[in-house]
Amino acid sequence: MKPYLLCILFILSGSLLFSQSFLFAKRFHGNDTQVNSDVTTDAIGNIFTACNFYGSVDADPGLGVTTFTSVSSLDIAIVKLDSDGDFIWAIHLGGSGFSNSSVLETDIEGNVFVFGYFNGTLDMDPTASVFNLVSAGSDEIYCGKYDADGNLLWAAKFGGTGTEQNYGFALDNDDNIVIHGYFQNTVDFNPGAGTFNLTAGVMGNDFILKLDNDGNFLWALKMDSFWGNETMVDAENNIVIAGEFFETVDFDPSPSTHNLTAYGFGADAVVLKLDSDGNYIWAVAFSGNMNEQVLSIAESTLDNTYITGGFFEGTMDADPGAEISNIISAGYVDGFTIKINNSDGSLVWGKGIGGLGFQSVNDLQVDETGGIHFTGAFEQTADFDPSGSVFNLTSAGYTDFYRLVWTSAGEFIAAEKIGGTLSDWSYKIHLDNSGAELITGYFDATVDFDPGPSTFNLSSEFTGWDGFLAKYCTSYTIHNYINICEGESFFAGGEYQTATGDYYDYYTPLEGCDSTVITHLNVNVPIVDLGLDTMICEGNNILLNAGNSEATFTWSTGAETQTITVSETGIYSVTITDVAGCIASDEIEINMVSGPVVFLGEDISMCSGESVELDAGNSEAEFLWNTGAITQTITVTTSGNYGVSVTNDAGCEAIDIVTVTVHTNPIVDLGLDTGICLGNTLLLNAENPGAEYLWNTGSANQIIEIDAAGLYYVTVTNTFNCFSSDSIFVEIFPAITVDLNDDIETCDGDVITLDSGFPDVEYLWNTGAITQTIDITESGTYYVFVTNNFGCSDADTVVVILNEIPFVEFPDTIEYCENEIALLDAENIGSTYLWSTGETTQQIIAASSGIYDVEISNDFGCTYNAETFVNLFPIPEISLGSDIESCYGEIILLDGAIPSGTYLWNTGATTSTIYVTTNGMYSVEVTNAFGCSNSDSIEVIFNATPFIAFDDSIGFCENEFALLDAENFGSTYLWNTGETTQQIIAPSSGIYSVEITNIFGCYFFEETEVIIYEIPEIFINADTALCAGTPVILDATITSGTYLWNTGATTSNIYVVNGGTYSVTVTNTFGCTYSDTILVIYFSPPVTTFNLSTDIICIEDAAITLDTGSPSGGIYSGPGVIGNLFTPSIAGVGTHTISYTYTDTNACTGSSSDLITVTICQNIEGENTNSNISIFPNPVNEFLTIYNRSAEALEFIEMYDLSGRITFSKNISVLPDNYFQIPMQNYVAGNYMVKILSDSQVYLEQIIITK
Repeated sequence: MKPYLLCILFILSGSLLFSQSFLFAKRFHGNDTQVNSDVTTDAIGNIFTACNFYGSVDADPGLGVTTFTSVSSLDIAIVKLDSDGDFIWAIHLGGSGFSNSSVLETDIEGNVFVFGYFNGTLDMDPTASVFNLVSAGSDEIYCGKYDADGNLLWAAKFGGTGTEQNYGFALDNDDNIVIHGYFQNTVDFNPGAGTFNLTAGVMGNDFILKLDNDGNFLWALKMDSFWGNETMVDAENNIVIAGEFFETVDFDPSPSTHNLTAYGFGADAVVLKLDSDGNYIWAVAFSGNMNEQVLSIAESTLDNTYITGGFFEGTMDADPGAEISNIISAGYVDGFTIKINNSDGSLVWGKGIGGLGFQSVNDLQVDETGGIHFTGAFEQTADFDPSGSVFNLTSAGYTDFYRLVWTSAGEFIAAEKIGGTLSDWSYKIHLDNSGAELITGYFDATVDFDPGPSTFNLSSEFTGWDGFLAKYCTSYTIHNYINICEGESFFAGGEYQTATGDYYDYYTPLEGCDSTVITHLNVNVPIVDLGLDTMICEGNNILLNAGNSEATFTWSTGAETQTITVSETGIYSVTITDVAGCIASDEIEINMVSGPVVFLGEDISMCSGESVELDAGNSEAEFLWNTGAITQTITVTTSGNYGVSVTNDAGCEAIDIVTVTVHTNPIVDLGLDTGICLGNTLLLNAENPGAEYLWNTGSANQIIEIDAAGLYYVTVTNTFNCFSSDSIFVEIFPAITVDLNDDIETCDGDVITLDSGFPDVEYLWNTGAITQTIDITESGTYYVFVTNNFGCSDADTVVVILNEIPFVEFPDTIEYCENEIALLDAENIGSTYLWSTGETTQQIIAASSGIYDVEISNDFGCTYNAETFVNLFPIPEISLGSDIESCYGEIILLDGAIPSGTYLWNTGATTSTIYVTTNGMYSVEVTNAFGCSNSDSIEVIFNATPFIAFDDSIGFCENEFALLDAENFGSTYLWNTGETTQQIIAPSSGIYSVEITNIFGCYFFEETEVIIYEIPEIFINADTALCAGTPVILDATITSGTYLWNTGATTSNIYVVNGGTYSVTVTNTFGCTYSDTILVIYFSPPVTTFNLSTDIICIEDAAITLDTGSPSGGIYSGPGVIGNLFTPSIAGVGTHTISYTYTDTNACTGSSSDLITVTICQNIEGENTNSNISIFPNPVNEFLTIYNRSAEALEFIEMYDLSGRITFSKNISVLPDNYFQIPMQNYVAGNYMVKILSDSQVYLEQIIITK
């Protein structure tokens, strides 16, 4: 029998899902509130659940009893059951404060991890041994690891002096631990011996911490704060966090920034993705006009997506990108599910679950087929089908919980609700290895946990909420694809089948849900066909193909490939075995036959104009030439490759090809008949180099030269023995001669005529002229080309030089100043000159006004005459005088005036005079009316004048020297006191003046008023001794003073509580200072101790004796204390401080104190009579909503903690169908009671506040 089972696919069938789905439900009951917060399983299906409880709880949900009693307030029970829900073991974790478990996880070895938060002391060792974790501030985070038997392996806490909150916990693919939370102040995140501190900002920060499986520190980072509701590690070890945020948050933990901003009036939902080292990948937000929050996230590895679930109000945009995909609430708060791509967070789809009341997706999981399993809470009537169809469920009480399944595409499959007449809530859903659903939460009163036609009631017995764990199976349709070979059979549909078809079987697995197996049977009949027997021509081959590419092959040749190539006569066979193991075979006979023989001869060469016949022989065969001809012979006249295919009657083919080359005859062209001028020769060229030539002159050359009239012809034969001929007639014409005479030289301005002779012929001068003669006015070379009527021509050239005439141009009048040189220049270097003065040089100087002319002759004998009138003007006369020396501050007048002049000083001034006040060289240029200029300069020196600037008045303290300094060293001084020194000391208040004269004789006078001020007088106190902690006032007060103590204080007096030397410097309003010092000694107080024998007591208990104060002899004090007795009924409900005080021989006292809480040890009075009031969400961490569904207004609300203390009280007026909200952000996490009064009814409900 061959193997035939190829694959089995498990696909959820919507029509069968949830039929008979209930497997079991377990109650965790006690005398107060119990909530099962999480559930998980190990590799073999054992179940772990965490139950947070007040008072006591029976941790064995079966027939046995395992009672745990909380040490203080809220404690934790971790319970292990087998896959059928039977009890295996339970452990108890608790301490002096509040302890809460949020997440349970198991690793591959079956160890279980517990994660949550606590305050006070938490003992993590469930045995008789103790492993205490102690919070340093408020709430702190803890993590513990236990083996499969519940034994503690290790535990750690993370916290500082502030508040830490646990947001998320997950194990990665290597079972390393990832924790997300919130912290304040400075926290060491290394639970080992090392230190890794992170310091939060003023408003706190979030952190992400990674530990290995043994709790050893790997890394930690901090980032902007937001609320994380679930932390997940995906298949690629990326860290994914889902939650909500307000305002603007930077979601990149690195120095880079990736901000998201919340819109609307509340929080936005967010998903953040980091890599395994905590590096930012992406973050996306889902915004709306109210509040949006992601509570859960899961991964679908089938299509690389994340699926999120939570709740929202109003309108929510499910698309985090630029597009808009709105989900609109059907009423108040609706649930939602959004599927996004894990690569970038882009939207796949987003859908809602809605009704008029409150709906929420609290948790979701994805199965192996991509199906999505939900659980959550809802009120009233809600539609769980996101399509156009409707699938409504209606709650039996305030809130019920549901279980829901959609396909991977978000299409509805089925939904069921579970709940009673009060509030029932599911927290978590988990899929075990068999695909069964495990759901945890709490319920109140009586609830039927079987959503089918049967009933399975559990009751909380009205002692508060009870925790629950319920298991539901999932119906499957199993598709089994089977291939068998023809002749075999397969058992399906209740019998052995031999034909292709679909066969149905039904079964019930261990989980109890009915499932279907559909066997898709295919009877495989492999076919192999090698074709009909055939013949092939000798030398050819044929490809044989057995097909069935996925099969294995065995050929008669020994080959094992799908195809073989055959080139010999024979019988060939193949046997195939397909992938299903089915066998088939075939064979074929191949025969070889001979082909025709074709020979077209050797390649052929011929001349243009000739032809050749090609014969393929084989007269009985079929022919196909490459010319398209189908005859045995063809005639060829052009070059080319000529081929023929000859096929005989057996179909064998032979081919031959011959090359025919047709050579071109030589082209000979001697041109048209022509003539040559007498005395010239003509070249005749037969071209075609390399050919053979025969001229009628007897020459055998390609080119011949002739000078006689006559008929000339030639025959040319090329290398292919192809030939051509041509002829030409040549005539002799008379000649012509041109003479332009000798070269010509003359002066510029003369006109020269050039004559070519020979009238009535054609002329062409290089000037472009076509006349017999031309006139020349420029130097140059001139030539003419003359052609007669026979085309005979001649040319001649002549050089004409026109020498330059000398030239100079004078103005009619030239004007000069008498201090300038009146130079006249005739230019034309190398010429001869004759001036009217008789001078013969190129340049002369005109000595006086008058007319000057000159005659210029150059080397070529060319001459030129020019003249001008020269006029000489007088210059102005100016003198600024001798250099000047004066004192600084004086003014000097410099004068350069002349009649009708203009002026330019080196200062830039243009006046005839200037005033000078600074040292320098001063000069002026003066120009008269003729434009003639003259200048002069003078040096002016200003010697420094002594200077001193006293303030109008100068103040000195009486303990200082009143020194006056006239400065200006080296000068002479005369004070009004008669003193002649540079410095004097003013002995008293008054006016002081001084006259200062320097070595240049320059003088200065200055005066000031001197005022002498008194210094302050202070005395702090005598040295003193006090008891430590007793303050003493040190006083240095004066009228209108400032103070500086050695403590840094600047007040007139200071309070001192520490011993030491204290000093102060006092400054009065005149700036005068004085100092004083005092020694203060403090005696140490006595050391006391005091511890109460108990830290909690009932208000109705008897008084207790206070006798633990040390040293003895002290006094007890505090609320309810009389002498050494504490009476709780006198102290009243609340937490009180009791103190012990002792006084020693120095009259110094020491004190110690301890806290004691007086509580009401009975229930809060009230009754639950109004089932038309909804309180949600519950648990709550932000706002608690009270919705009035009754017919009368709500008038008063109170909220108590479990000690009976009122934490909130308010008169309200909430009309029917309206709601009221209480902010929860500032409340400590824990259990509380809400009491609501209307006119005729009292409503009492327990809530949980989470952080």
